[in-house]
Amino acid sequence: NAKLSVSSTLEGGKVVLTTNLTKEGLAGLEVIMNYDESKLTLDNIIFDSGSTITNFSTSKDGRLTFGSIDQLKTARIKVGTPYKLIFTPKETLTNTAGLFYTVLSDAIDAKGNKLELIVE
Repeated sequence: NAKLSVSSTLEGGKVVLTTNLTKEGLAGLEVIMNYDESKLTLDNIIFDSGSTITNFSTSKDGRLTFGSIDQLKTARIKVGTPYKLIFTPKETLTNTAGLFYTVLSDAIDAKGNKLELIVE
């Protein structure tokens, strides 16, 4: 299995969701999460998953899908902070509790084997 730690903070008037991946050797990773669209607007996703990795994201009606895949069959998603999501609050927030929850998460290794991706 693999773990993707997710933490959210208030920074400079924005809500920033930062991920941390420690598992090496992943060829693909996808996360589907919901966010409170009545309180947040998605501004940007900053990808830092590797120079030859293909990144993707979609956002509609408070449901956000993001991730990366190795289409060359030689690259791996780099460990560290592959994704940083930036939101603008629609109202004044004092904390980020309850604004996000994970719906689905998947990962695969270089051989195409599915791994359990635990989002914390």
